[in-house]
This record gives sequence, structure tokens and C-alpha cells, in this order.
Amino acid sequence: MEELIELISLLSKQKIAQIKLITDDDTAAIKLKKLYNHIQEGRVTNDDEGIEILYNNDHSKSKNLSRLKNRLKNRLLNTLFFIDIQSFATSKYEIALHKSIRNYLAVLLLLDRNKRNTALPLAEKTIRLGMKYDIVEIVMLLTRRLNKHFLLFDFNTKKANLYDYDELYREYQNYYIQEAEADRIYSQFGHYISVRNTDMEQLHFLFEELLQLLPVQKDNKTFLFNFYIYNSLYYYFLLKRDYQKLLTVSSEAITFFDSKEGFSKGGIFTFLLQKGYCLLNLNKPEEALVSFQEAKDKGPAKGGFNWFTINGLIFTNLIVLKNYDEAYRVIYENVHHRNFDKLQEQHKELWFIKEAFIQLLVKTGKVSQETLDESGHHAFRLSRFLNEVPFYNKDKRGLNIAVLIVQMLHYLADRKYGQFIDRMDALNQYSYRYLRNDETLRSNAFIKMMLKIPDANYHPQAVIRHTQKYYDRMIEVPMQLSEYFSDVEIIPYEELWSMVLESLENNRS
Repeated sequence: MEELIELISLLSKQKIAQIKLITDDDTAAIKLKKLYNHIQEGRVTNDDEGIEILYNNDHSKSKNLSRLKNRLKNRLLNTLFFIDIQSFATSKYEIALHKSIRNYLAVLLLLDRNKRNTALPLAEKTIRLGMKYDIVEIVMLLTRRLNKHFLLFDFNTKKANLYDYDELYREYQNYYIQEAEADRIYSQFGHYISVRNTDMEQLHFLFEELLQLLPVQKDNKTFLFNFYIYNSLYYYFLLKRDYQKLLTVSSEAITFFDSKEGFSKGGIFTFLLQKGYCLLNLNKPEEALVSFQEAKDKGPAKGGFNWFTINGLIFTNLIVLKNYDEAYRVIYENVHHRNFDKLQEQHKELWFIKEAFIQLLVKTGKVSQETLDESGHHAFRLSRFLNEVPFYNKDKRGLNIAVLIVQMLHYLADRKYGQFIDRMDALNQYSYRYLRNDETLRSNAFIKMMLKIPDANYHPQAVIRHTQKYYDRMIEVPMQLSEYFSDVEIIPYEELWSMVLESLENNRS
């Protein structure tokens, strides 16, 4: 069912104006159309729902459903070729890529049927498009066929030289090989980032392979090759936490991709984000915010995944700047956007966690009443929040630290000391099991500080004395402003701790 959901989400009603392409020529047309419509409207998301709606919950019809799904999938795959790319493409490069792939397949089919009068002009038109937009593989494959045609079937010296096998084909073959090698290295670095691998011997070996490709950049100015190279360099220095070199790589990449007029904005968007990361970690949050805002202005569709991603980073940046009013506005705009419910559950939950922290700032008076009024502020219910984050509540890798901490902080702010104490044992056990390495030192220290609060009888001065050694340990390690850790330490622990002491002081009055 996932394949059908994915295809149908791509092939919207606008792209399939001629619905007969899918349904009208088949004896199963009614059920086929019904399945299509129900998937598109979100009423069928799995086989059980399909059997319930299409076959009145008769599970003996599971084979019928399987055949119907296969038939619909085949029709949808055929319909892919009828998409009007012009109507939804985000760049000239995207249009060129789709046209080139479609045209290349058409050329192959026409040549197979010996329709050379139609195939060759289309091939020449497509190769020019591919060369203009760095569609390396298409240029390489079409050069081979055009060279063969003008040498063997329609001898033409000028065109045979234009599509010369030893020059043009070899040039793009080299580009293709270089691109594939850069892609391999990029994928490997990306894997190390995702699993947070810090085996420096492996990283050094991979970096040596990358260094062998760097001289090629002088001649190879193709989009994807440079995208892979710059990202690989970024990943390497990110794993080494060399933020100054990261900044240099990001700035060079932005200059390169800015020169690729008409190409996908993904390159410049990616490196503007990465430049923002570097500047945040170099303690230049004002400059970082400029970079993040510039990335947002480069055009991620409002309500799309990248739009939510960049807003999450802008939120973190605003928190670092202590611009809590604007951070509140970012939260409000995102969680109330009509596309918010389309996000995957774990991504939605991250926004709910951010909202829980911003609501803590509201309770402690750090968000202005004017901002609350203009946004239509509503009361925060901790129980509802905890029901909204089941993924992170169940997490066993140390990622739900933020959920545990914000829960305890709300109890403190609301003077619910009994509930605070009830959660202490679970918090202590969690800290012991999952927060025992250097990367989680700050979280571990902060939790230990929280656990000392009842021992000091909630008296702020006594709390300071009981927690000083943990506080000193925590501030020795700066906050890590990566994508992962900004989802753990939503608000810097130093700021949270000052809020804790302030709440305890206010609670005494």
C-alpha cells in the first residue's frame, strides 16, 4: 500500500485530468477508481482498510485486493510519463532533468522500432539540454548512439565529429565516473553522520580518497559532482568539529552553486543551512540567523518539509539569541500551518516538544503579553502534551531527555512538588542507563542538578550549594548546536537553570 500512497501523492488530480488512463478501460474500473480515490483522500492507508471499504471486510478477498493494487500501480507508473513537469517544477534544471529522461526513453523505443527520422532530432535536442544542465549520464549515453548513427547509418563527418566518441563521450564518461565516486564517498560520510561514527581511522581513510578527487574540481564543474564533493568535505570537518574549516567549505560551496543559474536551489539552500550551523557553533548567532533566513528565502515551498526544517533551525537560533517573542511566533506559525499534520509523527512531536518549552517561557513571563495576544495564546496542558509525544516517550536511546526535563520543569513552575518527586526515580534511572557518555554530559549534569532540588527543600540558595559541582561540570562543555542536539537541548541548560532558580524564588513569595 505504501507504493500506491507514494505514487498517488505525486500524481495529484491536476496531473491526471484524464482519469480514464487509470480506470475506464477495465472491467474492474469501478473498484480501481474507488481504491484510487480512497487512497488519495487518506481513507485507505493499509490492506485492512482496503478490504473493509472495497470488500465489506471480507478477508477472503485479500488476493482480489492484491491484484487490484498491482493493476493500479501499473497504471500509475504509466501515468508518470504524462505529468506536466512545467506546472510544478521548482527550477529549470528540474524541467530539463525530467525532459531528458523522458526523451531518452522515447529515443530508445523509437530506435528499437527503427524510426530514426523521429529519434535522431529528439536525441540531438536532448543532448544539448543535458549538456546545458549537467545531466551527465544522458549526455554520455546519447553521444554513443548519435556517434554510431552518423558513422554507420547516415554518414555525416561534421556531426560525427560533434558527437565524437573519443572526445565528447570520453569527457562525459569521466564526469560520470568522477560523479559516481564522489557519490560513493558522500554516501559513506552521510552514513557515518547518521550513526554518529567517530572512528577516526575510517574517517581518515575516506578523507584520503576524497582528497584524490579534489584536483578534478578544477575541470569538472558539473552540479552533482560538486554537490557530493562539498557535502563530503562538510561531513568530514563536521565529524572533526572543525567549525572554521566548515565555514570555509560552506562559503566556497555557496559561491559555486550561486553561479549555477537555473539549477536546483538545493545546493545553495543546503550550504546556507550548513553555514548557519557553523556560525552558531562559532558563537556568531546574529550572522547565523542571517544565513538561515537567506536559506528560507531561497524558496523551500511554504508548508513543505524543508520549510519546517529551516524554521526549526531559526527557532533554535532565536532561543540562543533569547529572542523569545519571535521564537514563540515561529512555533505558532508552524504548529498551526495547514500542512503540519502531514509531517511524520516524530517530526510533529519535535515541534510539540519545542512548544512545551516555549510554554514554559510563557509561564515564567519571558514572552510578552502583546505577542501572546496577537497569536491567540491558549492554555498549555501538560497531560495533553505527553499524549502527543508517544514516539519520544518510548524512546530508549537518550532522545527523550527533552520530554522528561520539560515535564519536570512544568511541575516546578506549577508548584506540583509531589508530582516532581514521583518522577525523580524514573529520571534517575534514565540518566544512569542512557546518559553515560561524553556527548550527553550536559544532560546528565542538568538532570543531577534537578534531582538535588528536593534535598535542598526547594530553597534557591540551598539548591545552588547542593548543585554547584554539577553546574561547574556542565558549563565546562559548551552546548552542541547540531541538528541532533538542538532537538535534545531545546533551551540552553544554563538558561533553564536560571529559570529554575527564578521559579523557586517566586514560589517562596
